[in-house]
Amino acid sequence: MWVAHQRKFENVTFDNGSFKDPSGRVFYLHGHVYRLINEDTFNFLNDFFKSEAFQNLKKSIVETEIVESPTDIPQFNGKILKHKKINGLTFCYEWTPDQFKSAALLTLDLQIQLLKNDMMLKDATPFNVLFENAHPIFIDLPSIVKYQDGGGWPAFNEFLENFFYPLLTYHHFGIDIGKLTLGHLGRMTLEEAYPLLKSKSIFNWTIWKYIRIPHYLKGKVVASKNLNKIETKTIIPKEIVLNNCKELKKTILELNFKAPKGHWEDYTQDRTYTSEDRNIKEEFIHSCLKNKPILKLGIDVGANTGEFSKVLSKYVEHVIAVESNINCCNEIYKNSLIDNLNISTCLMDFSQPTPSLGWANTERPSFLERYGKTDVILALAVIHHLRFSSNVPLDFIISLFAKISNKIIIEWVPLEDPMVKKLLERKENTYFDYTEDNFLKIFNSHFKPIHEIKLPQGRKLFYGEKY
Repeated sequence: MWVAHQRKFENVTFDNGSFKDPSGRVFYLHGHVYRLINEDTFNFLNDFFKSEAFQNLKKSIVETEIVESPTDIPQFNGKILKHKKINGLTFCYEWTPDQFKSAALLTLDLQIQLLKNDMMLKDATPFNVLFENAHPIFIDLPSIVKYQDGGGWPAFNEFLENFFYPLLTYHHFGIDIGKLTLGHLGRMTLEEAYPLLKSKSIFNWTIWKYIRIPHYLKGKVVASKNLNKIETKTIIPKEIVLNNCKELKKTILELNFKAPKGHWEDYTQDRTYTSEDRNIKEEFIHSCLKNKPILKLGIDVGANTGEFSKVLSKYVEHVIAVESNINCCNEIYKNSLIDNLNISTCLMDFSQPTPSLGWANTERPSFLERYGKTDVILALAVIHHLRFSSNVPLDFIISLFAKISNKIIIEWVPLEDPMVKKLLERKENTYFDYTEDNFLKIFNSHFKPIHEIKLPQGRKLFYGEKY
């Protein structure tokens, strides 16, 4: 049914992440999001939209309507859904632990409610969930299908690999599982989870049930060399599926997350600027943006706990808070959820932006592909980390900011600053490009300087706009 995923038709662009689903293909036209679906899917969803189940679930599902084809191109003359466009696209390998938890619980809640109405999710992947600000929203309506009596939940193992195993690893070890599973599009297989988590199963029935026993049984099948033997399909009653989902939900609700000791404490100790500096920074952001029209998108690079992301959010429709520290990023997410802020978190080291992944390196776009047209970048207390910790030359840093953004608020941190001295401790200072004169030369070559101010402790703030 589908044409090659790279093809484009005039202004119509296919979403490269939806080409694997034979029931529905996402495409974009004039800034709107559509989905071309087949006849069977249309008939099922048309009934679903009229059902009591949909009324109970619609707050968790992306706003969707059935529309006429928005184009005369023959390939798009079919059944069309129009979805609300959700800003702040991040992928599961860029999520914080609590985001993962929210997405997993949303998936289970949907599955439980659907089962009660003789429906189910045929897929259980985190790519079916987007975050509208900090709220998880289910977007893949064609994955809602009729429940087959006795057929169990075909997506059960997919849920374990994409949600449950990564969450358990976060819980028990506090590591950034996104980095470990990046090449797997966020997935952790049973074979990968077993050696990590088997030692945690002594007093944990859930790990026995969903990791140790399945791993043992899988090993027995392989050892028996009966991989090609066709056996009678096991009948799994709906009640068992429901109970398993409820058990997983209970377990996930009880999971807590904390990075290894030192991450959070180190951040609070490393913060060298005073409350006066902090207030001046906030006022500087206000003064640069308050008399301008509301911007569409802003990125806060090295957002820490998001205090300045929150300030920036007053002047842009959406903020992407980029932070590599798990605890800091998780704090931004939780605060954004509580305060209903227009801030999306991205757990990522800006010196190593998320690459393009998946089939032909096009299935999931890179961070820079998603956010290569930004209205304003906030780069406070970050360029010295990029220069000294990541060894990125100063002109590379400023050039990248200029490539992806029209406006910038940036902080210059001099060599005399205590934080710079700490970063250079036990390192030979061969960073000859890191001078204020050179910074200004590079900055002024890309941005027209508009405002600048000196902070009491010697740092400086600059605001510039691209020529």
